[in-house]
Amino acid sequence: MTAFTTPQGDAGRAWLRPRIRSTPAKGPYLLLGTLCGVVLANAAAAPGAPDRRTVLLAMVVAAWVVVGARVFRDGHEPVAPPRAWWRFTGKPTAGFVIGGMLVVAGGVAATSASLTGGSQAALFASGVAAAIGAAYLHSSLRLHAGRPPRRVRLV
Repeated sequence: MTAFTTPQGDAGRAWLRPRIRSTPAKGPYLLLGTLCGVVLANAAAAPGAPDRRTVLLAMVVAAWVVVGARVFRDGHEPVAPPRAWWRFTGKPTAGFVIGGMLVVAGGVAATSASLTGGSQAALFASGVAAAIGAAYLHSSLRLHAGRPPRRVRLV
């Protein structure tokens, strides 16, 4: 199994739909996303404006997670078709772990920010983390229930 593959068939646009299948290849993707988020947030933030940096970092991380959910594939998943819109992981266990950690972390961060008089940006970032966690939990609940992925037809 290769770490990075593209769907077969539509060779002209297959490079637009890359797939990352191996676990060791997923780590660098996550590290690169974190690094890009930190660099972009620091570059865009004006001196003395940590709130803007926090909001931008949360948005970049959220976008990177959504792209990762579309690109990552488990060993038993087909490579060519796109995932269902609600599917974030290949197996339910991974989504329960990731989603649970993100929901708890988002809740703790929001509680801490509100009790200590934290900024609105901190509350926003904790809400983003909790929302991403909820998406992972929703995905795992659907996978655990055995619902087959539905194909959405746009035409």
